[in-house]
Amino acid sequence: MQASPTPPGGIARHFVQIDGRNIHYLRAGKGPPLLLIHPSPYNAHFWAGSIARWADRYTCIAPDTPGFGLSDPLAPQDMTVDGLTHAMARLVETLGLTQCRLIGSHTGAAIALELAVAHPDIFTGVVLEAVPLFTEEEQEHWFTDAYFSPLKVSEHGEHLTWAWTRVRDADVYFPWLRRQPEHFYNGGRGSAAKLHKDLLDYFECARHFRPAYRSAVAYEKQAMRSLARLDIPALLYASSADVMASHIDRLPPLKPGQEKRSLGTDEAEINAVVDSALASFKGDVPPGELPASPPRAAQLIRQFVSIDGGQAMVRQTGGSGDPAILLLHDAPGSAAALEPLMREMAGGARVVAPDLPGSGESSPLPEQSALSDYAAWLESLCDALGLESISIYGVGLGSSLALSLQARCPARVRKVAVNGLLLPDDAKRLEMAKAYAPRIEIKDNGSHWYDVWSMLRDSLTVWPWYARTAADVRRMAEPCSADELHDWTVEVMKQFGCYHHFINAALAYDLAPMLATAQGSLIRCTDPAHRFSVFEGEVVQMLPECDRVEISRQPGKDGPALRNALLP
Repeated sequence: MQASPTPPGGIARHFVQIDGRNIHYLRAGKGPPLLLIHPSPYNAHFWAGSIARWADRYTCIAPDTPGFGLSDPLAPQDMTVDGLTHAMARLVETLGLTQCRLIGSHTGAAIALELAVAHPDIFTGVVLEAVPLFTEEEQEHWFTDAYFSPLKVSEHGEHLTWAWTRVRDADVYFPWLRRQPEHFYNGGRGSAAKLHKDLLDYFECARHFRPAYRSAVAYEKQAMRSLARLDIPALLYASSADVMASHIDRLPPLKPGQEKRSLGTDEAEINAVVDSALASFKGDVPPGELPASPPRAAQLIRQFVSIDGGQAMVRQTGGSGDPAILLLHDAPGSAAALEPLMREMAGGARVVAPDLPGSGESSPLPEQSALSDYAAWLESLCDALGLESISIYGVGLGSSLALSLQARCPARVRKVAVNGLLLPDDAKRLEMAKAYAPRIEIKDNGSHWYDVWSMLRDSLTVWPWYARTAADVRRMAEPCSADELHDWTVEVMKQFGCYHHFINAALAYDLAPMLATAQGSLIRCTDPAHRFSVFEGEVVQMLPECDRVEISRQPGKDGPALRNALLP
């Protein structure tokens, strides 16, 4: 099974910067706009199947609300239904949406209701799936502090078992911590693949979602006031399998043009009812062009760039200096780990860090792609971003790709700083090809999460990570907090089915010939805490004359040192 962050059906991913925050959204289709607001603790991908159905009739726009998915959070006190409603109103304004249809589910239904009440001039009709109307008794007895238990990351990884059990129980019990027959609902437990996706969604929002969820649970009184003020056409519904199916009976009388429906579990029937409601709403004006990319500034921005039928996740910060600095992350992992360094390096320079194909949020290349194919992909990315002249800082296997790009585009690449070069002999290369990046298979009990956590954790102290003898213990452990290790695990798990593609391509490539021809433009980084420091002796022999930068891993030091070494 191959996991890819690229949604089905030609759905494109975008970022827009609003009030200093990166807001991620999906967009697909043609026709009048349809805004889709997801429930919590999920994100815009909740709507992927629906978008594929509606894209022939509507321009579907599905945002990650702030603090969910890839969207930056609001301040904790603003992570409420009202705060998220304001953020979505700002998105609608920024995208220039008019005559817009609107749909929301659960927490998303609360946000959609508030949007519809506040902006009847923009929204022509709204579909609300299961508006939360919990009674005071339910709020008091069901939604205790235990229900909103925070994720407590453990250095030993036991939080992964707790979280897997949480999403597993949430699939069949409501509230999730009440495992009694009367709290079993009709949805039924999903597959292990579904639970894996649910856990990814939960981990992405775990640090931020609880205030928003509490606000939705306590929404009943506000909902009644807002329903009385709702003046646009509306469909309010819930299926009998919904945990809030009974809430339909709690709705007050509605106005003409507004309907409430209790539906069964037949998906075709539900789709027909919702499709009919959306078709009845007015509005046939397609939305305008996408907002232009923001100017580069001190703020770190994120964007998706379309390349060869896929999309690349790119982070940028700094000014418009020439050359730009391109950061290439190690693997497994993503450029998320480089964000602190990016901020340190900016200082007027343009700093760019993509997720490499099959890593983080970037679409994968085919499994048999060679390192030269990744270099070609990177060249296309530089073309798309207008990076005519670059210096590169590569970490670990990112250094291998940096050298490959330099060989491909010598006029474009001015300098390359390498931190960790993989220089195994033929026997070690063959061994690593078999064991270094094992395939990850989803397991019904969720233990694949702990397997990956352990693999990454072992790599901090042992080389290679799968070695088991005292001779394989590294001289210096790589610093990594429990939270950082957790985030690293999540980044790998986003593309568990193809994370190994780039690693295997880099393992198959012999860097020695390339190093012999690139000495004049190379900068050797000394970093005893990097796992490839075991090859430091070989690197010194091959690069005896090149400039050197010592990596301290102390905040505020490495960024300026690397910037000064890479820029003229």
